[in-house]
Amino acid sequence: MSFVGTLAKVTLGIAQAKGGSNLARAARGELGGSGGLLNGNAQGDFEERLAALLGGKINHLYQFSGYSMGAMLERLGRSASLVRHRSSSAGSGGMSDAISQLARDMCGKRGGLGKLLEQLSETTSSECLGKTPAQRVTSERSFGEELNAAFASGSEPWKKPSPAQNVAAAVLVKALLQAAKADEVIDQPERDKLLAKLDGMHGDERAFVKHILEAPIDIERLSLKVPSGLEPQAYAMSVMAIDPDQPKDIAYLEAFADALGLPEAVIEKVHKELGVAPLLVAA
Repeated sequence: MSFVGTLAKVTLGIAQAKGGSNLARAARGELGGSGGLLNGNAQGDFEERLAALLGGKINHLYQFSGYSMGAMLERLGRSASLVRHRSSSAGSGGMSDAISQLARDMCGKRGGLGKLLEQLSETTSSECLGKTPAQRVTSERSFGEELNAAFASGSEPWKKPSPAQNVAAAVLVKALLQAAKADEVIDQPERDKLLAKLDGMHGDERAFVKHILEAPIDIERLSLKVPSGLEPQAYAMSVMAIDPDQPKDIAYLEAFADALGLPEAVIEKVHKELGVAPLLVAA
């Protein structure tokens, strides 16, 4: 089990639960336009279309090509140098902070994710942030390839992600889920749909997701837990989860972009990569 697999499952679950989100609209073919992750030409039913949009194309050698969420997140990593300095622990100790927060989110669980946490505790900031976690290529696969593989399998990636990749994925899960409840409520039908998508997930993983769903929205706290270099990707996950017709969702997105220190150029790049109309003025 891994946070990379959890990220893939939760992304699909949010689309099922939040019918007005950009993700759900993309799966129904309602966004229009051309170019960008969410404006692909995938065919099939809702779930097949969404998986194809997010996971890209795979050939007989199990290599991915075309637009995909994994590739998009890696490209956004190149924008990290434009993010303004944040006078907080996110600047240098951000990875350590992220790991500490994951421990609290797990509520003391010591099952599969507890063992994973032990691996993460041995991962230093310099290891992860020599390049951004989403850019870093390990001896196995890059972050993007691991995530694409998780979408292709509908569960876990084919190979074990590195500790750095798992930290990045866990932070993105938190960004996605908090944005999904930016309207201050995920009602019971939406919660049921999301958790139904997580059937078969390890108990500790479900506990992790439920803990985030039940926690209060705190934009500043979340932004401080995003490791330096992962800000554009965290914002991108939030864009996918919000309903652009809801004023509270748009206000949340604006506040999160500002808390992350994203300049207008990075905000525009994220929206262009997603194929979603910009909603914001410069942060």
